[in-house]
Amino acid sequence: MSENEYRIKDLHIFVDGVELENIAPDCSIGPVDEGDRVRHVKDITEKTVAVAITENDDGEGSIKLVQSSPSNAILRGFRDAKKAVQVVYTYDDSKATQWVRISVDNCYFQRGVTTPSAEGEIREWNFKGTNYKEA
Repeated sequence: MSENEYRIKDLHIFVDGVELENIAPDCSIGPVDEGDRVRHVKDITEKTVAVAITENDDGEGSIKLVQSSPSNAILRGFRDAKKAVQVVYTYDDSKATQWVRISVDNCYFQRGVTTPSAEGEIREWNFKGTNYKEA
């Protein structure tokens, strides 16, 4: 196994304290892209006179589940209720990932999208939240 490969069986994802079942490969979580933090300061003629980089700790990611997973109903319920939830990724082998736990608070889920794959149909749930923390 190479340095950047992870075993899906060692990844655990919790949403509001509930562990999700049947996780598919290619899940992601991280801070919001640096490009989203850049704000252009313009003068009265709309000419950019400075660039401000905002300090924030927003996070975003995606959770991919096998279509038959009962966890899809849980995420659909959070999305339909527009409920802010905490998303936590944990990994059993910190030597492989250099982290043990990543969390993002106040997350809201977008509508899940289903795509075919070699493992069968996969449902992807994107989310955004605040207070990104890595430990």
